[in-house]
Amino acid sequence: MKEKLLIVGTGALGRVVLEYLSDKYDCSFVDDTYEEGQEIGGARVVGSTARLEDLHKDFRRIVVALDDNVLRQMISERAKIVGYYLVSVIFDSAYVSPDAKLDDGAIVLNNALVQTGAVIGCGAVICPGAVVQPDTNIDIYSLVGTNSVVRTYSYVGKRVRIGSGCVICSRVDVPDDTLIDDGTALRL
Repeated sequence: MKEKLLIVGTGALGRVVLEYLSDKYDCSFVDDTYEEGQEIGGARVVGSTARLEDLHKDFRRIVVALDDNVLRQMISERAKIVGYYLVSVIFDSAYVSPDAKLDDGAIVLNNALVQTGAVIGCGAVICPGAVVQPDTNIDIYSLVGTNSVVRTYSYVGKRVRIGSGCVICSRVDVPDDTLIDDGTALRL
């Protein structure tokens, strides 16, 4: 029998996570837009985020798969207080160096690359094809967009959203809560 897992969010990220984890876990959704009992991609919606405390009696593990950094942080922190374990997700086609550090709740999607010495903070999302080069720090609840590159010795602050196809050049510090448009290159 598979262990039960809650996935918060039925949007694109939640459904991608479901597709990957459904072979390993008995997955259910928590979502504020669908009614309890509805089925999304083969997983049942068991309630809204208002029910996280009630649902903990049946679920111990959770993935907060929301692309809104602030909301992902709020729900993740609430889930930790309730007692959930934040599951990290690393797709099989992703490569994470054994010398990289991933905190709880981090999500590394297909074909992403996290190189040696990199640190991926709690609840951070590394999208498909993104590259996090050596000795780079992606802080908590940030999102690195599809096919973006964060170069060596860079620091990406808390809740930063890096669009698709961006380059953060070496040794650049990106302040907390920055939104970086698709295709942007940030240099010193």
